[in-house]
Amino acid sequence: MTPLRVALVYFISALMWIIFSDNLLHFLVERPDYLLRYQSLKGIAFVLLSSGLVYWLAVRLHKALSREMHSRKSHLNQLRRKAYTDDLTGLPNRRMGLRSLRRLLHLHQQKEVPVFFGLLFIDLDNFKHINDTLGHSIGDKVIVAAARRLEGCLQFDEILIRHGGDEFIIILNQVNGRECLESYGKRILDMFNDPIVVDGMSLLVSASIGITRYPEDGTSSTILMRNADLALHFSKKYKPALRFYDETMSASFRYRFDLEQGLRKALIDSELQVYYQPFYAPGSGELVGAEALVRWPDKTGFVSPADFIPVAESTGQIRALGALVLKRACCDTRLLSEQLGKKLVIAVNVSPVQFASNDIIADLQEAINISGIDATQVVLEITEGVFIGQIAGAARLLEEVVAMGVRLSMDDFGQGYSSLSYLRMHPFSFLKIDKLFIQGMVQSPQDYALVQASVAMAQALQLGIVAEGVETREQLEMLESLSVDYAQGFYLARPMAFDEYQKVANIKHV
Repeated sequence: MTPLRVALVYFISALMWIIFSDNLLHFLVERPDYLLRYQSLKGIAFVLLSSGLVYWLAVRLHKALSREMHSRKSHLNQLRRKAYTDDLTGLPNRRMGLRSLRRLLHLHQQKEVPVFFGLLFIDLDNFKHINDTLGHSIGDKVIVAAARRLEGCLQFDEILIRHGGDEFIIILNQVNGRECLESYGKRILDMFNDPIVVDGMSLLVSASIGITRYPEDGTSSTILMRNADLALHFSKKYKPALRFYDETMSASFRYRFDLEQGLRKALIDSELQVYYQPFYAPGSGELVGAEALVRWPDKTGFVSPADFIPVAESTGQIRALGALVLKRACCDTRLLSEQLGKKLVIAVNVSPVQFASNDIIADLQEAINISGIDATQVVLEITEGVFIGQIAGAARLLEEVVAMGVRLSMDDFGQGYSSLSYLRMHPFSFLKIDKLFIQGMVQSPQDYALVQASVAMAQALQLGIVAEGVETREQLEMLESLSVDYAQGFYLARPMAFDEYQKVANIKHV
């Protein structure tokens, strides 16, 4: 009930009393001397009744206001709980965790005697697989079960926070040192050795932990959280499952960040170059073709492909990078083939990530159309990594590639576990023996036997044989005696720019 309604009720009641009370009094009382007396009583009655009405209205208004205030307070408390509490687990959420961490930092920074505390960033390792396989409902139950287990580790004034997804944070106050944090972390890892039972299913869920310490690893909540996240990343990627932050992690991530930004700029500004490492027929020394290799020049020389190729794969830039190499390699090979009057082969490595994007067919077709090269001159070098997790899809793409006239080479043969079965199942034209066996074949009878067996098998399957990593004359002569079709390596030629490739194209290596 609002104040306006209270006033309105009082006004109507008073008006009705004034209008009807006099008429009613004249109707009931006939003697004039009694009329005056009853007029006074009527006034007293009006005061009493109006006071009672006002009191009743005031009580109603007070109750209504109290209910509204209670409702608002309850709603505010609910909003506050929602803002600072995780709905699924009931734990403090990320916002509350940051608030608690800032409060803890403020308290410690006021003390003259330094106090140490630690922050453990915990991640469930295979949670995404559980979510994708069993559904989000089961995933939520796993998160709740993990939260209850972690709560069982808490002692005294430790704080457990759900950071989001499958990530949790534990703040350990007043720890005695690194050993205490390490012991606590190992206890958590051991706790996850037991399976989590959900809806009758026993699920093995392991964990990884990154740890930061105050004040060694940071004096602000943002830095401590960031560094703990970095340590967690390293624990997941490189193992062991528990890692303390150190400064080299920041340097590594900074280098990777610079690579991401630099690679994007290099692609836009056409800074990347295609180099060529020729391969020859061991018997005649004739140039057969070359392998295209991407190079990224910088102030000190070249950025290692081992550094920037994984970055290109993880950021999705591998498609643009691969398409660039394909186009340039095909155009250069077409030009040199015309100059020499013979068709040279160009071999191009295809990343499993690039292959999985399903853009390889369009990129190949565009490179062939733009360059005008014969499709049979193009060889795609792939490893068995392209088949992992997508055997059927990879087989379909390989058939489309071969249907275009492009040939396939099994790269790094001998390193994988399933290369033989893939050679039998898919339309490969070449087998490339891994350089580790080539470089060891002179000193190691076992390596020589493996190379000999690989050559015999490839010949039986009517596959062309490419030996990479040839570094000595003796290795080349042994490969010639085994009737290897093509040889490649530093002894014959190092990777070179296209203008140098043009210069050496007529030189035989016998």
